[in-house]
Amino acid sequence: MARQPATKQRGIFEKTPGSGVWWIQYFVDGQRRREKVGGKQAAINRYQQRKTEAREGRLPTPQRDVPFDSFVTEYLEGERLRLRAFAEYQRHGRVWIDRFGHRPLRGVLPRDVQTWATRRRAEVEPATVNRELSFLRRVFSVALANALVERNPVKAVKFFHEPSGRVRFLTEDEEPRLREQLDPSRWQIVEFAFNTGLRQSEQFGLRWEHVNLANRVLTISRSKHGGARHVPLNDSATAILRSLPSRFHCRWVFPSGTGKTRL
Repeated sequence: MARQPATKQRGIFEKTPGSGVWWIQYFVDGQRRREKVGGKQAAINRYQQRKTEAREGRLPTPQRDVPFDSFVTEYLEGERLRLRAFAEYQRHGRVWIDRFGHRPLRGVLPRDVQTWATRRRAEVEPATVNRELSFLRRVFSVALANALVERNPVKAVKFFHEPSGRVRFLTEDEEPRLREQLDPSRWQIVEFAFNTGLRQSEQFGLRWEHVNLANRVLTISRSKHGGARHVPLNDSATAILRSLPSRFHCRWVFPSGTGKTRL
């Protein structure tokens, strides 16, 4: 016995047959509206909801599709003066723009983010992927607060486990071996790190206004955990600072080759 063809449901359609992604279509004042929903039953329910809202005169205003790349660029520009790690945020933004480009914000689904994160994990460390996911989650939180999307797709994505770090000290024979491999002009930079324990960003961000040679102390105005902290200077660190030519010619303790920016 031949199977009866499926009854076509009014107002819903599968844009790409077999995709499992259903849309609804209805008219308001002669203007056609379409909405991407998801599963078939969800589309049926949404279509009935819109019919009810139309009868009661409370249909939602059509929402504009904002391109992903434009929104991320606008978000970064608005945060430029507020974010301490703006350069890092710019890098994250470029990564995501390369991935989603001009796609509408609403077109970015949780499975798209999860697929990308899994692929990205094969290229970089878990911590890097997690920082990039955190950036994207923040971007969509702002978009959600401005009614540009209905949900934050990153909230459904599982972050990667980050192994706990360990403190690594050079052994007595490793330090001279390292020195042999470095240009002599660069050794002071490494030796200063040995003697202060500063993070790279802290050391290269040092300005002479942070240095108190009389009291042999550095003031790190914005540490990783916020606030200021003070780092004592031993004899070796103090001697290095006194020998640096930038002391009298530049605001940066460790300047770049031009002397106008930090190393």
